[in-house]
Amino acid sequence: MHTGDRPAMPKGQSAVTARLVADLLRASPDQSRTAAEIAAELGIARATAQRYLAALEQGGSITMTLRYGSTGRPEHLYCWK
Repeated sequence: MHTGDRPAMPKGQSAVTARLVADLLRASPDQSRTAAEIAAELGIARATAQRYLAALEQGGSITMTLRYGSTGRPEHLYCWK
């Protein structure tokens, strides 16, 4: 019942969804995944996955690297530290 006992989540984010995203990356620390792959596996929107991934990266739990293809924008790859 005490709000001070829980870590603050960014506005509009759920602790349950954040845990699901983190658990998915934590389960395979040597494999990088895109936001689209994570979204498809969890059944959430890609934009939602990107928001949670950005929060995890800002918190230092995951690393983000870029994969460049022959054309177009690079893909963001996320991996558990």
